Amino acid sequence: MQKYKQYFTVILTAVFLFLMSSCVYARQPIVDDYRKVPGVTAEEIEAIEKLKASRDHFIYASGNHAEAFVRSDGSVGGFSSLLCDWLSGFFGIEFRLAIYRQAALLDAMQDARIDFTNEFTRADGKGKNWHMTGTLAERAMWAIQLADMPPLADIMRERPVRMGFQQRRAVDELVASVTEIPFERKYATNRQEAGELVTSGEVDIFVVDSTMISTFDHLKGVKSWEYFPFIYSPVCFSTPKDELKPIVSVMQKFLESADAHHVADLYSDGYDDYKRYRLHKLLTEEERLWLDQRVRQNIPVRMIAERLNYPVCFYDEATGQWQGISIDILSQITALSGLRFEPLPRDHARGWSQSLQMLEAGEVSMVTELIKTAERKDRFIWSETPYTNDEYIMLSRADYKSIAMSQVRFEKVGVERHTAASELFRTWFPEHKNLSLYHDEQECLNALASGEVDLIVFSYNKLLYVSNYLEDSRFKANIFFDRTIESYFGLNKDEQILKSIISKAQRLIDTDVITREWTRRTFDYRSRMAKDVLPWVIASSVIFLVAFIFTLLMFIKNKSMSRKLNSAVETMQRQHSLLDAIYASIPDLVFSKDSHGRYTSCNSS
Repeated sequence: MQKYKQYFTVILTAVFLFLMSSCVYARQPIVDDYRKVPGVTAEEIEAIEKLKASRDHFIYASGNHAEAFVRSDGSVGGFSSLLCDWLSGFFGIEFRLAIYRQAALLDAMQDARIDFTNEFTRADGKGKNWHMTGTLAERAMWAIQLADMPPLADIMRERPVRMGFQQRRAVDELVASVTEIPFERKYATNRQEAGELVTSGEVDIFVVDSTMISTFDHLKGVKSWEYFPFIYSPVCFSTPKDELKPIVSVMQKFLESADAHHVADLYSDGYDDYKRYRLHKLLTEEERLWLDQRVRQNIPVRMIAERLNYPVCFYDEATGQWQGISIDILSQITALSGLRFEPLPRDHARGWSQSLQMLEAGEVSMVTELIKTAERKDRFIWSETPYTNDEYIMLSRADYKSIAMSQVRFEKVGVERHTAASELFRTWFPEHKNLSLYHDEQECLNALASGEVDLIVFSYNKLLYVSNYLEDSRFKANIFFDRTIESYFGLNKDEQILKSIISKAQRLIDTDVITREWTRRTFDYRSRMAKDVLPWVIASSVIFLVAFIFTLLMFIKNKSMSRKLNSAVETMQRQHSLLDAIYASIPDLVFSKDSHGRYTSCNSS
């Protein structure tokens, strides 16, 4: 029995460990000591320890840009600061950050005032004889352009694109290596010239790496985006000093290990830190005081989030969360500023008309989307730039005939009341006689599905709500209007400071990426449900498996006991038969009695 218990314990433990290894993944802790890096030699360790014994710190140099900057309180932020903190713990000696202007940095390196830097690569030719690692992280390339400049595709049809670059940064060669379009190059020797090239229109776009994007922060009427095709400039760890080669060698081995992602994570965290710094620099003193008070006292911005405005804003019943383009942007604004946005509860009964009344009365500070119209221009204010675009359509049932624009006046049309769509429809079709107004979009959809109306005024993004989110295939876009809808955050007229903070934060957020993610997203609730029940399936499987193993062991045990019992019975039967034979063969009388003296048996004699 003890043996079966041992078998059962071993099998159960094996099953448990298998399930745990299959269901749980945890990234291993980062190596925190250079001596533990795979491949590090005893000679390298000895050389580094001698360096540590001969000095108490190293100087790590960085330019004054996105990777190293001085905050208003005198502290230093950015990737270089985070990297120095990590290197100090990793090697057990302080890496002291020194910030230099770009022109002075190379001189300081050459006259041995500096030990390490991440400013140069072999590609730019400045550190070609230095000891240098491979890529620590990658700097993205950004394009800066006047907001009202035509798209590059339109410019290319007429002439080569004029691109601006900073001299001596090798960005133009990187662009040329991946760009197939013809372009002309113009160079700026300093930040002021770079800004003038953009604002004067002398260049169509100015391309810089991510460290230099702050060059254009002071310019108004410009936009920026990550350059496509995507180009990245490497960030390398280097030194001109031969005696420091072992440290570079160990860093290279770390970059070749499974922990190399840690430095890239530091770069991402450092760039997020820089964006927070940039926002602080963009704010006026009045805006900083207003923001500091709100953050310190944890006062949220009360707002109305639209429950059914997919993908701009909606309440996901499956997850119990507000989601959408505007929500993601506001989340990033919170990360940059610390300002918290608090939607009214989703069950707060209100139609769009009531929402606008609350906004106008100052009961809430903002709404997640407010389309600009002539009727609203004196009642509300908007963020400076739209965060996404859409287009108006007329939605019909999927089996309804396709109609021309001229036929709309004969159709029964539905639209949500007190919306920009209702205002525009009356402008486009002033004599339409069959227009029905509804409380909200869901009422419009219900009326269309029931045949109460033939068409409803909708937007293309809201069609995505119906087809992707609700997974409802009963409708189609019947007519597309050549009218772009620009989505802005709408604010109460007295919220000028909040408007400015949101607008400045939007400059630092790639809203196009967020929009593309949402407009291409699909919702498969069957897979989500399957994922939700997976833990229960695993638990049930474990219980079933344990029960099966236990039953199997009991069966094996019972079968073994049965064989032993049958063997004992057969042995007793043989013994009884042998005794009977002996008993019967004795010629004299033989008998037996029990303990009370009663006869129990005798032989035939």
